[in-house]
This record gives sequence, structure tokens and C-alpha cells, in this order.
Amino acid sequence: MDSQYSRKIKSLDEIWDWYSEQKELLIELKSKVITGLISKEKFQYQSTNEIEEHFKNSIEELEHLVCFDLVSTAEGCMQSDFKNRINSNSFTGFIDILLNEKANDNNISLSQEIMPVWKKFTASKSQVIADFSGILKYRNWLAHGRHWDQKVGEIYNPNKAFKISKELIDVINTN
Repeated sequence: MDSQYSRKIKSLDEIWDWYSEQKELLIELKSKVITGLISKEKFQYQSTNEIEEHFKNSIEELEHLVCFDLVSTAEGCMQSDFKNRINSNSFTGFIDILLNEKANDNNISLSQEIMPVWKKFTASKSQVIADFSGILKYRNWLAHGRHWDQKVGEIYNPNKAFKISKELIDVINTN
């Protein structure tokens, strides 16, 4: 999926490698702070439990950020694929359905219009689209400042976000 629309999209593997490295560094730093190998003023008067809690929260925040990055990358791939199909005139039944409804509209919604068409177009893979639709609610919660109680039904973590995002990109790339 190499085009003008996909050049700036990070790969899932790049995101995953960065996440793994950052998590490893946080765990290493926590260990060094607790054992006294590194002295940080911030932790000077904190108990081991408080330091553990701090790093637990840091890793949790890292995981939210990575989930957001993974899901937004898959979202970008879906948007990019749509634009590439429109501009290359490689219309499929998928694009024909959308074009009939939104012929000159540049504001086609991913969740409201593109995803339902993908679900119909790839009926055998509709669970992949449904899973991605579910994780988009979590992404929206993250993207909009977490100012409401999260009611997504499912708990998402980087492993699950990677799996769902990869499956969606695989569906896009094979259709």
C-alpha cells in the first residue's frame, strides 16, 4: 500500500518495536530506582510500594498510547486504501457501493460509511470489521481526552490492539 496517502503511516511492527523497547526501559529504570542504582529526586521520599505504583501507572499509560497508535495506524490504512481505490479508478464492488451514495463527497466517514461497506463486501471476514469497530470506541475514548466513563465492554491492551489492527490491514491488503 505505497502511495501518496500511505507514505506517512507507521507500520504496526515499528510501533510494536518501539513499545517493547520503552516498556523494557521503564522496567529497567524501576529496578534501578528501587535498588538505589539511580537516584532521582522525584522518588527520594517514596516507599518501594509508591515507586512500584508509579511505574505500574507509567506502563499503563504507555499501553494506552501504543493502543491508540496501533488502531490509528489501521484506521489510516483503511482511509488510505479507500483514497487509493478512488484515485486509481480500480473500482471494486466495495467502491461502487460507496460511490453510488457519496459520489462527490470528500467527507466519507470511516465508521459510518466505509466500515459497513467493508463488512458487506468481505462477509467472510465481517468479524474482523466488527472487532475493529469495537476497538474504535476505545480509540475515541483515548483521542477525546478520556472525559467520560469508558464503557467499551471489552478491555483492550497492546496485544489485542495489534492483533485486531493487523487482521484489518490483512483484510484490506487481500481485497
